Amino acid sequence: MRVDSTVYYLKEFEYRMAYALFGTALFFLISYNYKQELIFLFLPKGLSYFISGDLTEVFLTYIDICTYFTIVVGLNIAALQTFSFLRPAMYNGESYTINNRFWWSLLFYSIIFSLLSPYASQVFWDAFSCLCIAFLPANSTLEPKINNYIRHVQGLNELLIFTLPILVVVKLVQRFTTPESWVKYRGLVYVISTLFGALVTPPDLSSQLMIAIPLISFYESQIFYWQLRREYEKVLHERGLL
Repeated sequence: MRVDSTVYYLKEFEYRMAYALFGTALFFLISYNYKQELIFLFLPKGLSYFISGDLTEVFLTYIDICTYFTIVVGLNIAALQTFSFLRPAMYNGESYTINNRFWWSLLFYSIIFSLLSPYASQVFWDAFSCLCIAFLPANSTLEPKINNYIRHVQGLNELLIFTLPILVVVKLVQRFTTPESWVKYRGLVYVISTLFGALVTPPDLSSQLMIAIPLISFYESQIFYWQLRREYEKVLHERGLL
């Protein structure tokens, strides 16, 4: 009887994964049908055309961007199907926690990619364009290539994807450390942030600072919030409210 139940569970899981695969394939077909509209969604302001080498380059770029969107959506579909499969065996608290965090994560990334991603892409593109034009001869003009720009957008989105895991890791680290240790190693964080900016950006100071300054600002804001919270809890203890 136990073996039969296991077979049924495996069959249900296979069906759910098959549905996820079908949904992913369907999303790829839909995204490829609207491939040009997807690209124009990420066009920086003021840019209305691209330079492409040949038809093969354009086709591979279309495949690349559709595959990128399909993988992102497909992983979410597979995760949702897996959670739906495991949910009946979970405790109410576990089910509520996972479900709550899933929808909050979905809301977080929706805000990130609908508001922050276009703005960040515009800022990076403006900086890149100004830098390239500054080094070009007087009679030359910067012409953006479509595959280079798509790589630029994908790299930026991958950085944004890691924002939520980074926030979770930071909160976990804060549980086992103190504000004094964060202040003590502040200089080391500055150096690491600058080196990280140098690794992921072109070899110019402005691009490196565009990466390093937000990281340093986030680090400093966490120290300020931590110390402010400690003072607030201290006041509550003195008044007997905590």
